[in-house]
Amino acid sequence: MKRNMELIKAILFELEEDSLSFTSEPLQEWNAEEVAYHRGLILNADLAEGNDLSTLGDEDYSLSRLTSKGHDFVDAARNQSVWASAKSKVLKVGGSVSLSVFQELLKQSLLQELGL
Repeated sequence: MKRNMELIKAILFELEEDSLSFTSEPLQEWNAEEVAYHRGLILNADLAEGNDLSTLGDEDYSLSRLTSKGHDFVDAARNQSVWASAKSKVLKVGGSVSLSVFQELLKQSLLQELGL
């Protein structure tokens, strides 16, 4: 499965609003399997705290709260021009980068937006 930054953003926004379900359910246009996979990526990147609920054959994770890194991601991603700038830079290099690189692009774009 390919990493989807839009889905990661959507999950983190839901978690911030305390409206994320305990187990993975379909979210917007994404199915439960895609949501579960990306919840795991979020945990691996230390953007949220949670637990691995996976069983034989079924992958799932619960997310309980954003970490400081998760709040930083959400704060930067909330600004549409910052998000668009980061995505544009990714598209210029082939359309895919690691989550840590994308976080750095968000940070750089936000700093530019603030004039720093």
